[in-house]
Amino acid sequence: MLKLIIIACAVWLLYRIVRGYHHSIQPPPPAQPERMVQCAHCGTHIPESESLQQAGIHYCSSAHLPDHDR
Repeated sequence: MLKLIIIACAVWLLYRIVRGYHHSIQPPPPAQPERMVQCAHCGTHIPESESLQQAGIHYCSSAHLPDHDR
């Protein structure tokens, strides 16, 4: 009977430890939405971080930059 009580206490203690560890893990904060910009040449909307800028104007690729050699 004593073995049963010790096993029950050990299981309960393990449960409490695992449950406490699970609650201490914080989920990562949600990603912030990125600003979308429009290509001045073709009108395609792209994330600002992926756009190319020239004189404050956004372009979707180097082919659409005004000074691009064709």
